[in-house]
Amino acid sequence: MPYRYFFIVLFAALVSCTGNDKPSAAPQTTEVKDSAAVAALEEGKELFLRNCITCHAVNNDLTGPALKGVESRWKDRQKLYAFVRNSQEVIKDDAYAQDLFNRWNKVQMTPFTWLKDEQVEMILKYIKSVEE
Repeated sequence: MPYRYFFIVLFAALVSCTGNDKPSAAPQTTEVKDSAAVAALEEGKELFLRNCITCHAVNNDLTGPALKGVESRWKDRQKLYAFVRNSQEVIKDDAYAQDLFNRWNKVQMTPFTWLKDEQVEMILKYIKSVEE
């Protein structure tokens, strides 16, 4: 008989702990309040999903390296943009690009010649916003 009351109290406690809060459907990103910044992050995410996710993840190596911290690995931001657009050209005369090429089994990145600097920047901002 005492166990019956224990289970009733336990059930009541469990029911009271479940609130009506809906879990967030948003990706695990840091909070951004400015609507223009939110829109840019969303566009960056969309660009990432359309162009990058086949070979890259944010936090894990796949066919290509993880992209978290990619900006800090390039000394020249313009070279990073150029590499995204056409890695083959940058590999010809950049030591870091050559090393990257060699470390990743001499596989060149697919060229994304249509991406503008602003779009690459949106992708980079999205990558920064993703939590580990």
